[in-house]
Amino acid sequence: MFYDGDGVRVAKKVGTQTTWYVTAERNPTGYAQVIHEQSTVSGSSFEPVREYVYAGSQMVATLAGCIALHFSTDS
Repeated sequence: MFYDGDGVRVAKKVGTQTTWYVTAERNPTGYAQVIHEQSTVSGSSFEPVREYVYAGSQMVATLAGCIALHFSTDS
């Protein structure tokens, strides 16, 4: 795993696949939140993996391509 100077994870390598994390550090939680994942295999081009959607500090959806993997509703 790879971290930036603030201790936020920016990448994870498993075998030949590296997953890169794009974070939003300015948000209501005060902590970095992952908003996008992309991966490479053996140095190939970046492939999008997941997008994360937040409403304030609550994650409300996880998207993979056009498919919602997780979706929260009001309770």
